[in-house]
Amino acid sequence: MTRLKETSTPPKKSIIMDANIVIDFFDVKPEFLGLTVNYFAPIYVIKNVLEETKNIDINKLLSFGVIILETKIPDSFNDYKKTLSMTDRLCLLTAKQYDRVCATNDKALRKSCEREGVPVIRCLKLVFELCNAEVIKKDEAVAFARALNKTNPYFTDDIIKTFFDSIFNIDIK
Repeated sequence: MTRLKETSTPPKKSIIMDANIVIDFFDVKPEFLGLTVNYFAPIYVIKNVLEETKNIDINKLLSFGVIILETKIPDSFNDYKKTLSMTDRLCLLTAKQYDRVCATNDKALRKSCEREGVPVIRCLKLVFELCNAEVIKKDEAVAFARALNKTNPYFTDDIIKTFFDSIFNIDIK
């Protein structure tokens, strides 16, 4: 069984966040975005990405310290696979250009980032790091994962079980 790495460290670089993670946090526990900003790294969401998040309260997003980033479409935009959406290509190219971490659960975007040498972090990994740093309690992390399992069909029982295994193997000081 694959486990999250307990020895990993939270991102020290700024984070470019894809729409799917913004939506997941807002559906479950948006306050965790603010905790991530306060304890680990600034979070940027590209303005075009917000268009994919129809029900997100932008003022609430800003209140957590998330920064809305306006970016121009780079010249190299069309050089990237058309399998990525326009906003995914923007996330990838912006993270690459500014040496930031790309936060996404999107498989195609993750693979493209990995090929380009752009660090990637997923939603549950951010929650894991909050728990590992004792910013949130294990029961809060578990509640987040359970709620995510109900609100997002991509978070299967197997993914949630792997997350639970990782959370309960953390050595809290």
